[in-house]
Amino acid sequence: MKNIFAAVLAGLILFAIQFTTAKGEVPKDDLDGTWLVTSWVVNGKAVADEIRSKASLVIRGDTSEFRTQERIVKSTFKLDPSASPKTIAITFAVGTNAPKTMLGIYELEGDVLRNCHFVSVSETQRPKEFSSEVGSGQTLIIYKRQRK
Repeated sequence: MKNIFAAVLAGLILFAIQFTTAKGEVPKDDLDGTWLVTSWVVNGKAVADEIRSKASLVIRGDTSEFRTQERIVKSTFKLDPSASPKTIAITFAVGTNAPKTMLGIYELEGDVLRNCHFVSVSETQRPKEFSSEVGSGQTLIIYKRQRK
């Protein structure tokens, strides 16, 4: 469950990074809001629909909250939209993983955000591709912006 929680938090942070300007600045008004989890795969296994369907990411400025039915994971994030693929660093604000930083990659297409990172917060590498195969140790989360 700890791995799923860490994966969710990282996904939320990565989603927030999706809206960046050409200069790499994060326009806060574009990121602010709620993002729903449409797909969540941890180490090749899909998270159960009853958990996934109740998960969301809330972004305000450079902070995020990954919410599940059981908990809220708070973090801050930094993006590098000039990297290929684009990178994100998520720093946990509370809990057993605070103040550890999780490294990942992200991609934004319209209102869809993809975020990929390793399950372990002790990993010092970033994923090379957006995948979560069995044995990869990676988490892949896809979000969709919730419209008002």
